[in-house]
Amino acid sequence: MYIYKLKNIIKYIKNKFAIIIFSIFASLSLYQQPLYGQLIAIILILLLITTIIIGKNIDKGRNLIENKLLLLFLFEASAVTFYYSTFTQDFVKLISQMILFVLLGKLKMNKEDEKIIENSVIVSTLIFSIIIIQKSILISKMGYIHGRIPLFGTTLDPNYICITLVPTLVLLINNIYDNYYRNVSIILYFIILIAVICTSSRGGFLGLLCSHLGLLCYLTINNLKKLKKKVVFFGVLIILFVILFYYISFYYSLQWSRMISINNESSDNGRFEIWKISINLWQQYFVFGCGFQGVYQRYYFASHNTFIQILSETGITGGIIFFSYLLLIIKKAYICNRIIFIMLITVLIQACFLDALNHRFLWIMLCWIAILPMQSCIYNKISEKNRVKI
Repeated sequence: MYIYKLKNIIKYIKNKFAIIIFSIFASLSLYQQPLYGQLIAIILILLLITTIIIGKNIDKGRNLIENKLLLLFLFEASAVTFYYSTFTQDFVKLISQMILFVLLGKLKMNKEDEKIIENSVIVSTLIFSIIIIQKSILISKMGYIHGRIPLFGTTLDPNYICITLVPTLVLLINNIYDNYYRNVSIILYFIILIAVICTSSRGGFLGLLCSHLGLLCYLTINNLKKLKKKVVFFGVLIILFVILFYYISFYYSLQWSRMISINNESSDNGRFEIWKISINLWQQYFVFGCGFQGVYQRYYFASHNTFIQILSETGITGGIIFFSYLLLIIKKAYICNRIIFIMLITVLIQACFLDALNHRFLWIMLCWIAILPMQSCIYNKISEKNRVKI
């Protein structure tokens, strides 16, 4: 009997191995420790790539347009980067993440696999948030309200941290709405939200606002018939928000005031001037760009806007290719899974305030969408058409 159970467990792990490894990669990607973090990420990527190549749970006949576009973008970016000698270790990381996306696009996945990834990201983000809250309290005592947060032997930009936190809140609200471990999800939501407030990130606040409004609209429109039954839920949620707002505005008044203030002279942190310089650089290298991290190597600062970064580093050629690829991914997410779609839009909103082209969580989201089950996409599309007819 025990041998039979053990065989079933081994069989289950074998069937889910690629998804499990991807979930571990997605979880550990939050912990960007300089040496071991990079090493672990590389090992997991190589292991995942090997698993996909030799595994049986792939669709070899599946050849996606977005894969071709991404490979074309990779070729263009690599050529320009090598030409201007701006090749760095970070570019190797970017290449590996793009290759991972292309391979994951052939992986078969079902709803159970989606839940494995979701739960892994939530648990990892919770641990990450607790550490952020602790570190933020320490640096706030030193007089820094919005400064680089020391984590795992390095220091990270609060905006860079926040891009991983806000999308997870979308997952938790959906769990609360669907009554999936509701009480636990509420507690986790508040812990991660406090971590977002601790970063004092305006990009994080904008992402938070847009994601919650978008999610509220989606849940309302998608459940009009059941709306009466959800009145109590929304009432309780509003009360909890009022309590939380009072708590945050009292205990985190400085962080909160910085997040929502846009009327002082230093509110943009010099980003408008940086964007202007980066756009001017793009105009100089209009067609093919100046190579990966070309802005940083010339001016010793980042573009602080992923879309401007892509244009300045890969030119209008790379920009058209990448934005076409991104539109296809957004379309797929919208058709397949509206919650993942809102999460992706949240990440892209925050990407307007930092260079996120090489951010691991952005590529986790893109890879996540790449492996969304196509059957689910087709079913949702048919359901949408039927709803319109009705």
